Amino acid sequence: MYPVWSRGGRFYKQQVEPLKYTLPPLPHGNLARAPIPTRPAYQESVSLNTNANRGRGTTSRGRSLNSNEGHLSHPTGKPKVATPWEGALVEYMEGNTAKLAILCEPLDAHGRSWSAKTKQQDVVVGLTSITFHWPKHYLGQSYRYGMEDLVRLGDLCTTLISAHKDHIKIAWGNYVDRGISRITPEMLSNFLFGNFPKPHELYISHCLLRSEEIYFIQDGTDETLKTSPLAPTPVFRCRSLQEVSRIERERKAKRIHTQNLDVFLDTVTSVLAGKRLDRLEEKLKSPSCKPFVDKLIAAALATDSRHIDGDLFREVLQPLDLQRPKEIFNLLVLLGVFKKYQNPNLLRFPRSLELTPEQEELCQKTLPIDQDSTFRRDLRSIQPTFAIDDSDSLEIDDSISLYNREDGSTWICIHIADPSRMITPNDLLDLMARERVSSVFLPEKRFGMFHSSLSQSHFSLLPLRENYALSFLAKLTPEGDILEYEIVPSIIDNVQSLTYSEADKKLVDVDEDKTDFDRSNSQALRTLQKIAMARRSWREQNDATFVEFPNPEISIKGDGDYINVLRTDAWKSPSRLMVAEYMILVGDICARFAIKHHIPLPFRCQQSQLIGASLSLPRTIVEMRKNMRRFGR
Repeated sequence: MYPVWSRGGRFYKQQVEPLKYTLPPLPHGNLARAPIPTRPAYQESVSLNTNANRGRGTTSRGRSLNSNEGHLSHPTGKPKVATPWEGALVEYMEGNTAKLAILCEPLDAHGRSWSAKTKQQDVVVGLTSITFHWPKHYLGQSYRYGMEDLVRLGDLCTTLISAHKDHIKIAWGNYVDRGISRITPEMLSNFLFGNFPKPHELYISHCLLRSEEIYFIQDGTDETLKTSPLAPTPVFRCRSLQEVSRIERERKAKRIHTQNLDVFLDTVTSVLAGKRLDRLEEKLKSPSCKPFVDKLIAAALATDSRHIDGDLFREVLQPLDLQRPKEIFNLLVLLGVFKKYQNPNLLRFPRSLELTPEQEELCQKTLPIDQDSTFRRDLRSIQPTFAIDDSDSLEIDDSISLYNREDGSTWICIHIADPSRMITPNDLLDLMARERVSSVFLPEKRFGMFHSSLSQSHFSLLPLRENYALSFLAKLTPEGDILEYEIVPSIIDNVQSLTYSEADKKLVDVDEDKTDFDRSNSQALRTLQKIAMARRSWREQNDATFVEFPNPEISIKGDGDYINVLRTDAWKSPSRLMVAEYMILVGDICARFAIKHHIPLPFRCQQSQLIGASLSLPRTIVEMRKNMRRFGR
C-alpha cells in the first residue's frame, strides 16, 4: 500500500510492503554513506504478455536466480561482465536526448562502437553513450530484438512512464519518511511494480529517475552494482524536504514569470500593431507587467547595448526585434511611459543632479572669506572690464579688459571668477565639487556645481561691486604671439555686463554710442576685438583648424510641451569669436605655465604634422567626417 500525504504535510505512515533485502544498521545513523545492498540477479523467462505470478511477495515469478545475465549481481559474488551482442536493445544519449536503438554489428575489433538502427535512421553508437540495455535472455531464450520489438517496447514504456509520473512523489515521500537517502532504479521498480520487476518496468524506473528534477538527483554510479560496460548502474540521492520546497517555489515562480511574460508580450504586440487598449497605464503598472516595464526603462537609459540585461534581451527584445536603447525608448514612448520629447539624459544619472538639502544648507552657510588677500593684485584701476554672455546666463564667470601699463605697453586681461578664496582643499565644499565635477546645462534645466547662493553671487563677476578673480595677463606681439604672461589672484570692479547681441551692435554700429562713456567703452571693445582677430590669424598661420558649424540653442518647457530651437552661427558674431579667442588664449597660458613649472594638467592639442599646408579646412559635416577618416579617427 502506498503512503499518502497528511494535511500537515508530513507523511502518514501506512504499512508498506518490505523489500526483498534489509538495510544494514549504520554507525551514527548515516544512511548516505552506506553501500546500497542489492538483491540476487535474475534471468528473465516470462513473456511480456503474461500476468501470472504477478502478486506481490513472490520470490521468483518464473525467473532463475542462478544466472548473472541480469542488471544486478549478488553483492557477495563477483559480477559477470556482459558484452554487446548483435540484436541488443539499448538506450543511448545523443546530446541531451535519450533514444532507443538496436545494435547491428561492431565497427571495430574491440567493439567500442556499433552500427545501430533507430525508428528513424541508421546511427553509430559508442559504448560510452549507452545508458541502459535490455537483458540478452528474454522469453526463456537468447533473444534477438527486432524493429518491431523496439517500437512496441518504446510505445509501452512511453505509456507507462506517463501513467507513473505522479507516483514518483509518493515514492520519494516513502524513502524520506523511512530515512533512505540513496536509491537505484531497481529499488524504485520494486516500489512501483513489486519485487523482481520486468525489464521494461526497470527501464521505466530508469527513465523516471533520469528525467526527475524535483525529488531525486543523480549521485554518481555504484561500481558494486555494475554488471555491464553498456550500462553502469546510476545511484540517485533523495532530496531533502527543504530542497524540494525550494525547488517547487522556484518552479512556481518560473511558471508565474512565464505567464506574466506572455501577458506583457501580448500587450506590447497589440500596441505596436496600432490597437487601442483600454486602461493601458493601469495594466502596465500591474504586477504581471511592471517588472518588465522597469527592465525596459533601465535598458532604454543604458549608454550602450552591452549594458542591457541578458534575460530581458532574450525574453522581450529579441521577440520584438529591438536592440538599441533608442529603439527601446521609442517603444516606451508608444506605451506612454515616456513622453515623445522627454530627455533620457536626465534619467541616466545614477544619482539625482539636484543638490541634497545638506549640500544646500552648507552652501548657504558658507561665509565669504579671502585666503589669498595677502598677495591678491589690485586691478580696480582697469576701466572697464566686459563680461559678455548669453541673455539667459545667470552665472557670470569670466570677463575681458585692456590694461595699459605705465611703461606704455598694452596687456590683455582675462578674468575668471575665483571660488577658491572660499574653498580650501578637502573641505566640504571641495569634496562636493569633486563629486559633481562641473555644472550641467541641459535644455530643460541647469544643474549647478554649487548652490545659486554661491554660483550666482560670490562666484560671479557682477557690476557695481568688487569681484575676486584669477586674472590671466598677456602681452602679445602685433601678429598675435605671446611675449609675456602672468597669472595672479586679483580684485576687479566696474564690470560691464553685455549680451552677445549688445556687444555685436557696439562693435559694428558706431552710431549706437550716444555718450562719451559709451564711445569710450566701445573703443576699448573694438581694440579687444582687433587684438583677438590678430591672435586668430596667428593661430591659423600655425595650422589651427576652424570648424564653422551652426550652434543650436534649444529651450524646453515642461516635458517637451514647448520646444524652441534657435540657430546660432558663432562665426558670424564678432563678439562670440572674440570671447572664444580669449578663452583659447587662457588655455595657451595655462599650458605654458604648467610646462614651465612641471605641473601635470590634462589638455588637448592638435598634432601639427597631421595637418599640412595642402589640407583644405572642412566647411561641412561631410567634409569633417572625411578628414576624421583621413586622420584614422
